[in-house]
Amino acid sequence: MKEGLRKERKREKNGKKKNLDDFMEIIVLGTAANGRIPQSGCMKCRTCKAAIERGGPNKRTRSSILLKNGEKYTLVDANPDLGFQLEREMIPTTKISKIFLTHVHGDHYLGLFEFAGGRKLKVPVYSDKEILDKIFGKGKVFDYFLSKEYNFTDPRGVKVNEKKNIDGLGVLPFGVPHAHRKAIGPTLGYKFFEKNRSLVYLPDIAEITADVQEIINESDILFFGAPLKDESKWGHIALKSAIPILKKLKIGKVFFTHFDHAEPLHEELENLVRPYGYYIAYDGMRVKL
Repeated sequence: MKEGLRKERKREKNGKKKNLDDFMEIIVLGTAANGRIPQSGCMKCRTCKAAIERGGPNKRTRSSILLKNGEKYTLVDANPDLGFQLEREMIPTTKISKIFLTHVHGDHYLGLFEFAGGRKLKVPVYSDKEILDKIFGKGKVFDYFLSKEYNFTDPRGVKVNEKKNIDGLGVLPFGVPHAHRKAIGPTLGYKFFEKNRSLVYLPDIAEITADVQEIINESDILFFGAPLKDESKWGHIALKSAIPILKKLKIGKVFFTHFDHAEPLHEELENLVRPYGYYIAYDGMRVKL
């Protein structure tokens, strides 16, 4: 795997430079952990109050991104707030040509129901076969999506650590440590390639292993989930634990995402990461690859 990645990076470096307008745009749909901000079970902590009273970047829906490549949209994770997010961006589900899923925690796949709008979209859904089986398998929550009557989705398995070109987009799925492996199956990160540039989306991760470092190193953009500032728990590495590791790698831009309501305000998180040259993602943010 390492030798293949080295060859891929050499090809990336040798590619011709393009005007930024030619590259894919990343639309950040949401940046919260599973509870949103404000969190429905709280609404009174400092961060929840700021979200309610001030809104702006402190108000966060659950995490996912859209990749806009020409007239095509690729969705990475389908969270329960997806309908509101697409309404905000004025992008109907009919414009989404494919979906990639990272794992089977509800805040990453339950938004698939937004594609059950009475139309036979048969939108391709890519992920590890075990993940897809837990969602669309017989007797599972969305098994009826595949019936001839509905035909809402078209699940397609991908192999971990195998780069493929899918509908004009280079994709490398890779496994990451997270939580509840026996119950939910594996957790994936994705590295996307477009015109000699690369983007990594990694919302849920417990540890930045050597294998993960090898894959994310020398990427142009990394979206990295760090719900908690100080303490690593619940299958998530803390922001303060991730920064020293990421600083050792060569990554163009790092955006942190997937925040919990009990953590500091957006502007305080920005002040924390700014000295390292990093960014805090917010809902509605747009970034050119």
